[in-house]
Amino acid sequence: MSNVRTTGGPSLFSLAIPILAGALAFLQPQPLFNAVGKVNVNPGKVTRWVNSSAVNNERCTVHYEGDACEDVKIHFASNTAFVACGNPEERTKWYPASGRYDAASREEASFKEYLLKYDIKRRETTKLKVHGLDGDFITHGIDIYSFPDDPTKIHIFAVNHARSGDSISIFSHTLGSDNVVLVKDVKHAGIYNANGVAATGPLNFYTTNDHYFTAKDGIFRRFEDSYGPWTWATNVQHCDASGPKVTCRRVSDTHPGANGILISDDELYVGDCRTGDARVYEIQPDHSLINTATIHLGAAADNINIIPTTRDVVVTGYRRLTGPS
Repeated sequence: MSNVRTTGGPSLFSLAIPILAGALAFLQPQPLFNAVGKVNVNPGKVTRWVNSSAVNNERCTVHYEGDACEDVKIHFASNTAFVACGNPEERTKWYPASGRYDAASREEASFKEYLLKYDIKRRETTKLKVHGLDGDFITHGIDIYSFPDDPTKIHIFAVNHARSGDSISIFSHTLGSDNVVLVKDVKHAGIYNANGVAATGPLNFYTTNDHYFTAKDGIFRRFEDSYGPWTWATNVQHCDASGPKVTCRRVSDTHPGANGILISDDELYVGDCRTGDARVYEIQPDHSLINTATIHLGAAADNINIIPTTRDVVVTGYRRLTGPS
């Protein structure tokens, strides 16, 4: 499948949609929006759990060592959780995934966010020292890749919303240490609104783009934030960064709001934060995807994880449309 976006930025067709819709929306908005692929989600479909209460949380504890921690992945063999965290106050100024684009108002030092590791048995949290990454590090989704021939080493894949554009930063980490070393900061035109990431090899991965227009697209991104979602707006890319030239290509159907992502055996799960669904894809030998099932969750889907002992899939959801709860 080809990329929805061209490598040079938004297509003329996609640029025409917000211009036309903005000019005519006040006349007959719904027929026009339907014609260009607007998704009309029944609020009841994503608020099924709005009146639910906490269950089975008697053994849960809150740790305050990290702020704005967007994603977590557990390395079960070492009982270690790896967490991507940031600065909640400064993210209200610059955090493209949340529609915040005022980079000039954000404190310069805050463009260096961080990774934590948490020792589950000892209940100890450690901030990891990042080596080799120059420039911004604004975190979002993460994943880990374990090396079959070296149980002491992993790669950490981290979405990075730098001011210069999105990338997937891949770090090497020796288990038990407090350091991560940049292996490669992967940039490609197919990585433009990265959200989730799922490793398929030491330097290969799937990633979701959760919007069509980027922060650099200015008014067009604001139009998407205000009047979306659109059926064609988001997607899953597979990227290969193992060679001197990075390649990425769209491998999924389009989604209104592709978000969290998870690989389980030969399947890929993609949560949709707009429709309240999770799509299940069968992974093909060439990394393309075939949609085999759709799970109706009743809440806007965010990050996805799996419990290895039971193979149960765990999905983080928003029980209210206004944000996490």
